[in-house]
Amino acid sequence: MKAFITSTGLKECHANNRFIRHFFLGLTILYAVMSLIYYLIGYKVEVPEYMEQSRVMLTIYYVIMLSSSFMQVKMRQLFVTNAIIFLVMTLMVKFSYYAADMPEFGHLAGSDAYFYFNTGTTNYELSIGEYISYLLSNGMKVDDLGYLTIVYLVHNILPYDYFTIYFIILINTILIYYSTVALYKLQYLFTKNDQLSKFTALLYGASPFMVTISSNGLKEIFFVFFVIHFFYHMYMYKQDNSLYHLAFMIVFGLMSLFFRTAVFYMQVLSLIVCMTANNSNKRLYMLFFFVVLFFVTVVANYLMQRFMGFTMEQMAEIVEYRAREQSDTGLVSIINWIAGIIGPLPNFDRPAAHAFTHNYFSFIKSCFSLFFILSVVEVIRKFVYQYYPIVVFITISIYMTVVAGVALDVRFHITYLPLFFILATQQLRRINPFVFYGYMALVVGFFIMYSTRAVTY
Repeated sequence: MKAFITSTGLKECHANNRFIRHFFLGLTILYAVMSLIYYLIGYKVEVPEYMEQSRVMLTIYYVIMLSSSFMQVKMRQLFVTNAIIFLVMTLMVKFSYYAADMPEFGHLAGSDAYFYFNTGTTNYELSIGEYISYLLSNGMKVDDLGYLTIVYLVHNILPYDYFTIYFIILINTILIYYSTVALYKLQYLFTKNDQLSKFTALLYGASPFMVTISSNGLKEIFFVFFVIHFFYHMYMYKQDNSLYHLAFMIVFGLMSLFFRTAVFYMQVLSLIVCMTANNSNKRLYMLFFFVVLFFVTVVANYLMQRFMGFTMEQMAEIVEYRAREQSDTGLVSIINWIAGIIGPLPNFDRPAAHAFTHNYFSFIKSCFSLFFILSVVEVIRKFVYQYYPIVVFITISIYMTVVAGVALDVRFHITYLPLFFILATQQLRRINPFVFYGYMALVVGFFIMYSTRAVTY
């Protein structure tokens, strides 16, 4: 086996399991206090009772599962338990919509979920070839084909709407289980730390956000499943040149093409880095990375027009429109940059299209960003080339969310968050108190600024 990945991660994995437990407990208490304060002050807009109840239940579920990762429980037993509870939580959120006389997917008509569902179920009598031709002839992009085809195939098995909805929820649950297993294995490959690997996997696999995605009929669970498995098999293939891992790496990479095309190209770039970076060229690679980053920034207008079909000027108009839609102040543009690097920021006093129910997930991610930054600094400073593919993937993802003006929406972060947690958790340790408490004060200030801004909706 090639000596590509060291057993201690970032040269010396700095994660401290005791500190992680204390830090996580502190974050939970801080979140509860902030939530209570905003509840007592009063929300800016009415928060439905079912949404408040769902937020509390999903937060409790998240806390319990993450706490369980430090118990003497076998990996698969823990993840099977999480999958079962994940399914129960998904159904709880789904039934809360019915109890509150909400639409089927908890969103207004015309949302992505209704588009996926209606397209797949109303055209199920077409053959698969006719259906794909229909999609392409109606202007569907390549990354729309994957999930639309899954809905179509499920509805063909048994053409009843509710069967389709709940069968896809079951598929989501299975994918969450296998995603947590693969994420655990990938982190364990780097660190050889069982508890840390379970904690890392459940930061994603037990997240309230993924529960709401499953209940709302969206596709994120599918393509994040492909991303996690692509990176796992990529690193394993680098280790042992196994045709087994090569085949699965190719399959998962190609599947990403039909769910989010930009992710496919990012994976190809990460693959090139993974296969070519080594101990002898690691310094040159780091220099090359910064040169390319600068070059991409300079020619961003051409690249966006070439690969995405619109210019920076058009993107700026979209970002400005989103800013006007979300706020009557100039804060959104500033917060968009902050959210790209640190966030997405949690919102404590308004629903914001159901973000309220998975608020704690955004809170956790924002607080972990300090340790992610420390990991990236160490990768750069020590030229830890094993992590170059992950850093490249995350850097491009963050850059795209900021440029597109969607950094406040966790849906556009979720693609890279499992890999983010791999790096962030490895650096979870006691650090300079001034840096630690200074950062925590800073992010809490951002939370307050974001949650108390003026809004137009």
